[in-house]
Amino acid sequence: MKKLAVSLLLLLSHGHSWATAPEAAVTEMDRMFGTLTESILSRLDHTNFDDTQFQYRQRIVEIRQRATALCRQARTEGCLEALRVDERLGSSECFLKRWEGRASGPDRRRGRFALTFARHSLDWSGYGGNCNRLLRADQSTFGPARARPAEAVAQTPPPNTTVVAPPPPAEAPAPAAAAQLRTIKPETCKWVTDLPRRIINAPGCATGTRNRICTGFVSCDRSEGSGKFVRLSTCRSEFCGTSDENAVRCTQDMNFSSSRPSDETRETVSPEVGRRLSTGATGQ
Repeated sequence: MKKLAVSLLLLLSHGHSWATAPEAAVTEMDRMFGTLTESILSRLDHTNFDDTQFQYRQRIVEIRQRATALCRQARTEGCLEALRVDERLGSSECFLKRWEGRASGPDRRRGRFALTFARHSLDWSGYGGNCNRLLRADQSTFGPARARPAEAVAQTPPPNTTVVAPPPPAEAPAPAAAAQLRTIKPETCKWVTDLPRRIINAPGCATGTRNRICTGFVSCDRSEGSGKFVRLSTCRSEFCGTSDENAVRCTQDMNFSSSRPSDETRETVSPEVGRRLSTGATGQ
């Protein structure tokens, strides 16, 4: 069903003329929208609406910035309009609207409202891309949606609003995190597979929201001299994948950091465990 949803979106995208958009830009946009669907929207359920919405807003900022960069490089007139970023986001925005107010309250407790993105894509096509009609149909079937808390709504950026993304981690790292990274080469970091990664769930600022933080130990080359340095990395949950690339991204994510309690003397694992992890069982 996930692949069906992606296919439908790509089919709709290619149903228009791309005369003023370079093929490379079209391909890149298809890839980014496919990733948006597979990694975020297709995983939405009653338990993670706020986290999904937060990740979605971050990802569409990346999509808009990438589209702008591609068209700037191409210097093609009408390139941004041809890529139709806002139009292609219409279905995704409507999907979140259909869930908004139903991810808590009676619909969640009774499990009455269940909507996958693949199912939504079919509905979106059948209703001619009219979100208001879909919302009215949901209301007829499930009753009125529950109003979301005012503080949660206030923190949610409105659709199609340009959001200023935070600077890349390397440009403005936190002082403590920067000091830690100076001792290692973050681009060489790999997950320590002998120690489990964890996603920590914590209450968010607004009522009913939550934060999801990935934690895991990484083994990295020292910035000076030989040998490995084993440290704890913390980052956003989407960087918690098993790949080495995610280990690097998690280590370089300066929006998150950790510190030791005042009565803790160790910076990371004990020297003995560190030697075993970095040169022994892990093979790193």
